[in-house]
Amino acid sequence: MVGAAKHQCLDAGISFTAQHMQHACALRLLHDCVILTVITHLSNLPPTHSHTAEGLAYIHDMNVLHCDFCVGNLLVASDLSIKLCDFQGRLLNRNGDISLNGGAAESVMSSMPRPDRNHCDRKTDIFAFGTALYFIMTGHSPFPNLDTIDDEDEIRRQYEQCEFPCIAPYQGGEVIYKCWKGGYQSAADIMSNLIALEERKSSISIPC
Repeated sequence: MVGAAKHQCLDAGISFTAQHMQHACALRLLHDCVILTVITHLSNLPPTHSHTAEGLAYIHDMNVLHCDFCVGNLLVASDLSIKLCDFQGRLLNRNGDISLNGGAAESVMSSMPRPDRNHCDRKTDIFAFGTALYFIMTGHSPFPNLDTIDDEDEIRRQYEQCEFPCIAPYQGGEVIYKCWKGGYQSAADIMSNLIALEERKSSISIPC
């Protein structure tokens, strides 16, 4: 979204904490790739994955489509909470019609295959969430050897043919796969799945 609407969204608090995003002023700590290092290597890390899904679920509940959900638009605050930025997507009316259109669209690496590439809805945001989650877990894009500009058609073909990278070794890989396959009806369902995985992991006893 653009202009005042964008600032209103940020002032409303799109912040990924259990307190329902009351404070949106976040200081970007480091460059994106270093942020990922912080996310994946710090010990005693809060449940980053489910908090990120919670943020997406919240904006969807507010009838906001991000339309460019990616790791580059995830900020890490000083308390390691995750915040969403760069709102240039869509604001929907209660009946689902577009009230404001910022004209944003995902990179091909985060783009759900569809006939109209300008069409955005909750499922296209969820697909992009799957790519962001893959990046956070692995430290690289789904097709690191392909360029998003020079190899755009090949990336799109692989997504269309469901030629996804191997995600079996990663806890939560099934969540990524389900995002890419369009299996989730809402981001709240993703959050529930990720919370269950995080609770399962925390309950495992690790010997000294």
